Amino acid sequence: KEMKFLEQSGSLKGSLGAEEQLSLISGCLNIQEAVEGAMHIQECVPENLELKKKIFAQLDQIVDDKVVLSSSTSCLLPSKVFAGLAHVKQCIVAHPVNPPYYVPLVELVPHPKTAPATVDRTYALMQKIGQSPVRVMKEIDGFALNRLQYA
Repeated sequence: KEMKFLEQSGSLKGSLGAEEQLSLISGCLNIQEAVEGAMHIQECVPENLELKKKIFAQLDQIVDDKVVLSSSTSCLLPSKVFAGLAHVKQCIVAHPVNPPYYVPLVELVPHPKTAPATVDRTYALMQKIGQSPVRVMKEIDGFALNRLQYA
């Protein structure tokens, strides 16, 4: 219903219609099946540090050295979310403004050990999907967007 509304209002992103986009969504029985063949994994669970760490620990065991692991957290520091991961160079926060289909801003916040190539790939992907990425050069409490909203 929401997808049809977005399509009718001209806000639907991409070149596919609502029904075509919905036909590409399917369910999975486990996390490994869900991320098979992925080049970028965007976590979007509630703002619960332990839950996010649990998910990224599972992903860390599954992915290879080419997959970007990204969190949508709006305030948790990357150094806490991605602590102890073997693939930390591939980890980044890509925090979208809500709702992303009306406000296409996404702030990119790297872990201190995130590889520059990970930031570049995430920046390019966000642009490709119609977002306007902003690079936050180092992690800070609240990131840039929340600091501006509450200033």
